[in-house]
Amino acid sequence: MDEYDEEPVKRRSTLWLKGSRLLVQFFFFILLGNLAWMGITFFGQGSNTGFPIPVMQSQSTPFGVIVGAYDVFMVTLAQGVFPFLALGVLLIFGIMMGRATCGWMCPFGFVLDLCHYVPARKRVPGYQINQQLSKVKFAVLVLTLFVAIAIGLVRLGGGTPLPIYPFSDNAFSPIDPATTFQAVIPHFIITPAMWPTLEEGIWGIFSPDMAWFWFRVILMVIILIVSVYIGRAWCRWFCPLGAALGMMNPYAIVGVQRNLSTCLGKKCRECELACPMGVSLLREPWEKITDSNCIMCMKCYDACAEGAITLNFFKFTKTSD
Repeated sequence: MDEYDEEPVKRRSTLWLKGSRLLVQFFFFILLGNLAWMGITFFGQGSNTGFPIPVMQSQSTPFGVIVGAYDVFMVTLAQGVFPFLALGVLLIFGIMMGRATCGWMCPFGFVLDLCHYVPARKRVPGYQINQQLSKVKFAVLVLTLFVAIAIGLVRLGGGTPLPIYPFSDNAFSPIDPATTFQAVIPHFIITPAMWPTLEEGIWGIFSPDMAWFWFRVILMVIILIVSVYIGRAWCRWFCPLGAALGMMNPYAIVGVQRNLSTCLGKKCRECELACPMGVSLLREPWEKITDSNCIMCMKCYDACAEGAITLNFFKFTKTSD
């Protein structure tokens, strides 16, 4: 056989993409104030600007300067005030890039990505299981918004909400693992007043007053452990902000498309196996991936040796085949 009859497939170098995404994620992790986890505790807690962006970032983060839009939604609605700024920011980002902020800017998403790098045998849930569990995040979105609005209406009418502490001021934060990671644990670390006294001994941290603290920590640890085996399990199944942004994926200016002329389809499936959110790209319209779980991390682009995955712009509806 002539040595020139077959040319080896030249795989694209996408190291720049991996490195760029990690740098951007780390940049926003630091920029949004998650400094306690970097051992930086000498700046003082400062004041949060309260400006919302569509990521999971607690307004109680000790060194935070910007807050997550969903946190603003919960707190503002519970006070009987409509969150015009947070809604406007959410819509602008959503229409521009869909759920891409989850893949590139979200600090807790970055933490979950790091967890998935831990060497372990990865699990890939089946399509139907992933689709059904993905509906849970929409239920969380509706339920938390309903509770926040109900509390806000009671307060707006001059009444006193039911004593549903700790949910009376934020209907989602008490069960949010991002808040636990970004605010609850850092506050405990840098606030000596929360530590047990000499009289109490080390067991003081397990007193009944700390029960809710430990519930939140255990829930967070479970999410982190699951994310070691299943990529971004929290983001794909439970995150209400992801649900809100994901609904705008079909209408976003920027999207991901699959080139039918070069895609090998079911013979390959490398793009589906690489997706940390379990998106079944081969079941999606080739013109634009509209699944609410697509975070535009571009791992599918990285995995495709055929170059069939690209970005598209201003494709809002499916075209005819």
